[in-house]
Amino acid sequence: MEVIHTFWPQVVQGVGDLKKVIQGDVLPKILPEKSLHALVARSERNPQAELLMNILFSVQLFIVLFIFSVLSYTLGQVFLSLAAVEDDAPASYTLVAEKDAEDNKEAVDEACVPRPKPVTSSLRATYRHICSIEGKKSLFRGIACAIAYRLSFIVIALIFSVIPFIGIGIITLLVTSVLLVQLSAAWTHIIISEPSQKPFWHRLLSFKVAFRATALPTVAYYFCGALLEKLPTMLASKLIHQPGEKDIVGWALSLGIYLVISIFISIPTSAVLTRVQASLLPEEDQTIVPLDRALALHKAEGKEYMSMIEAWKSMPRASWIRLYKLYAKIWAVSVLFFFVVGLLFVAEFFIGAVIMQS
Repeated sequence: MEVIHTFWPQVVQGVGDLKKVIQGDVLPKILPEKSLHALVARSERNPQAELLMNILFSVQLFIVLFIFSVLSYTLGQVFLSLAAVEDDAPASYTLVAEKDAEDNKEAVDEACVPRPKPVTSSLRATYRHICSIEGKKSLFRGIACAIAYRLSFIVIALIFSVIPFIGIGIITLLVTSVLLVQLSAAWTHIIISEPSQKPFWHRLLSFKVAFRATALPTVAYYFCGALLEKLPTMLASKLIHQPGEKDIVGWALSLGIYLVISIFISIPTSAVLTRVQASLLPEEDQTIVPLDRALALHKAEGKEYMSMIEAWKSMPRASWIRLYKLYAKIWAVSVLFFFVVGLLFVAEFFIGAVIMQS
């Protein structure tokens, strides 16, 4: 469900290491020690210039955080949720083998038509499709439910933190996530379904149904998130023994472990959770993308929900490939974003240095 949750911490760590390198190694080489001391002295004597630079930095930081929030929610939540439930063979596409013998000629003619691509096979196509529903605000569909979910998560976690011998740890994380399965399922339903006049609290399933269907995949998803947060750095520190290698090689090794866990564990558990939640979508709600045929058939057969194993096995290979491609594209956008932000901050620093020296 969250590509930012999957990739972003390692990118942020890399940016932090780059900042340390610039400040610790590059900057003293470009500006001699006397110039640095003079720069500090000039900034103390020119408080107006320093104030201006601080204001510009604050405005820039606000813009960066806003763009980060848009990328995090729209790409990491809306796009990926749709990709996990979309069918790779739209309803307009018909196989020749499914035609009757007397309609074989018409079927052959139809088969010559190129097979339509799923909406989520392209970032641009997904963006256009979502905006065609309710304009730009569709990029934030489900945001009210998401805010309620996050705030509820924080409040419950804080309550657990004051209980002796519990605190804020993996047990608190897992228990809190299970207690909020109703909000999580409603959040997914709002993202993947057509707009509704109902407020999100009217779209909550009964806790019994939501718990029975999504408790296990929810625990698996958040447990993987906990692994991603601790395990890569821990393993990298154990594997690297020379102190001089820990800055660059350690970060690269940690990133590699992070990606392996993400690709083979975190992404699949996220997709499975989304598909299980989608199987609980009420019949009166229609999805904004063609629903995966396994999910549609599951609902047509009158089953209450799709199990975790069924959600895994029913997702075709083409859908997995499309989902991983979408993750790669979003990851590339994320890296490009941070690269541009890094360049802007470096340029701003040197411009500020020039202004201070003038």
